[in-house]
Amino acid sequence: MPGLLEVLPMLKRSYVLGVATSAPMYLAEIVMRKLSIGSFFGVIQTSDGIAKGKPDPEIYQTAMGKLGIDPSETVVLEDSSNGALAGKRAGAFVVAVPSQYTREQDFSFVDERAENLLDAARRIRAL
Repeated sequence: MPGLLEVLPMLKRSYVLGVATSAPMYLAEIVMRKLSIGSFFGVIQTSDGIAKGKPDPEIYQTAMGKLGIDPSETVVLEDSSNGALAGKRAGAFVVAVPSQYTREQDFSFVDERAENLLDAARRIRAL
């Protein structure tokens, strides 16, 4: 997503970061290696070992547990409605960052809707 490489260092200075992706680990590892971003994340939780996919909150609950962070102290960035709903169901503050492919999905239940990752980072820092 545009802005990722600018936003990660900015957020890493103040927050513990994690990934909760529906992709399997082998694909997540390819992306992390290709973009050289794996070191930004304390946890990379993939669909491996997760019984129920998004919108079930299991993947977020698992990632939060591994990070040792209470859901009420967590902000989830999501580009899909199902992912955003999973974040809400896990008890997180959710910022939707729809992509060109998900802009028409229902995000009416999220806490914030950002235009892009830089906008999302500004909103998070303002919390």
